[in-house]
Amino acid sequence: MKYNEKKVLLADDIVTAVFCKLRDKENIGTITSKRSQLHEIFYEFSLKYPKIFGDLKFRNKDGFMESASLDQALKNLEDSNLIRKYNNGKKFYYTITPTIKTVYLTYISHTFKDLSIPEQSIDDIVKKNADLFKIE
Repeated sequence: MKYNEKKVLLADDIVTAVFCKLRDKENIGTITSKRSQLHEIFYEFSLKYPKIFGDLKFRNKDGFMESASLDQALKNLEDSNLIRKYNNGKKFYYTITPTIKTVYLTYISHTFKDLSIPEQSIDDIVKKNADLFKIE
């Protein structure tokens, strides 16, 4: 079976696309790895842009909206060396590796096209929200 043959946006695809655009279009190669911050960002995205971020399912856990699929996607990106997690004193961050662009172009961008989601829409979402990913 080819990668994502069913042509649905998986959590890994969504997170890879966002991180690729942050690195490639916004020149942001280092982002927060703070779990609560990332979950809050993607939760808001899932509400505002359900066609794109709908695979990220959230549940309320003690007043915190969390997503197991987002946690798994981040772990998969780490395991694939598309992002690297660092702890530098009190700062926790990911670096987004250059390889992410190749993965996005080879596997993921086609899914967006097949689902009639313009690449520009992802670019616009990331551009509008890039500051949310800054390290606190």
